[in-house]
Amino acid sequence: MPIRKKRKLPQIGLTFKKKHKKHKYSMKVVGTPDSPKYKVGNNLFNTPSGAAKHITKYEINGWAFWQID
Repeated sequence: MPIRKKRKLPQIGLTFKKKHKKHKYSMKVVGTPDSPKYKVGNNLFNTPSGAAKHITKYEINGWAFWQID
């Protein structure tokens, strides 16, 4: 099994921006501190990786894609 980093979750209300294939995207952290969700457009995701995969159409590390840390 891969070793997973213990990451500090981003604050509710933060917005991350990304340009991918000439399009600009933003992801907003919503929900509660103990159960954050990640919103891209009208879509909600449980993880930054899910939000990134929605954009790229392939598996990707969302923490790296959105440059969170």
